[in-house]
Amino acid sequence: MAHGKTDSERASLIQSIYGKPWDYTAKYDMTIDTVGSSLGDISGMLVRTLRKKEALTSDEAVEMLRLRALAAKVKAAIAADGSFFLPVFDVLPEGGALVIRGIAHTPKEHTRIEETAQKIAGCVTVRCELHYRS
Repeated sequence: MAHGKTDSERASLIQSIYGKPWDYTAKYDMTIDTVGSSLGDISGMLVRTLRKKEALTSDEAVEMLRLRALAAKVKAAIAADGSFFLPVFDVLPEGGALVIRGIAHTPKEHTRIEETAQKIAGCVTVRCELHYRS
């Protein structure tokens, strides 16, 4: 009974974060049916799969992931700052830079958002493409 509650809580968490049911496997990189497989078989399959993925690693892929992570960090910092009210905004990596798009209320808010983003982004270029609400 306890594991049923845990499953239900996990399912609710996944639904609230990703907007999809936890058993929506089309978005998973991999699913593993463990029925009838030994721990050794499963771990061996995982190691082989990870080695194949590791062979695909490139400098470009690493840089892309670094920029995506930085964009997420900037977006989280802006979203968590209670002094900003941005009903619509996003931070995306684009051409080696970060681009902020959305709606700001005033030029002062626009400037503060851009300064906050640049402080977090460090030497990465930030383009602020915010529009004003009229």
